[in-house]
Amino acid sequence: MKEEFRDIYENCQSVESGKHRMSQWLIHAQVFMEKLLALFGHIYQKFLIILLATQLALLWKELTIKLS
Repeated sequence: MKEEFRDIYENCQSVESGKHRMSQWLIHAQVFMEKLLALFGHIYQKFLIILLATQLALLWKELTIKLS
């Protein structure tokens, strides 16, 4: 992706060809962005589950200490 962007910037000879190639690049980049956001959402959800489980384990430990 980065190399394609650089190629557009360095090698387009006219504004029109640059616009055309840039719009194609943006369409291609949008697909990756959607997948990246979905992956980030999944990872963040797992992180929250682990954080919640850790907090629950700590609360359980405190409760069992107080009850004993």
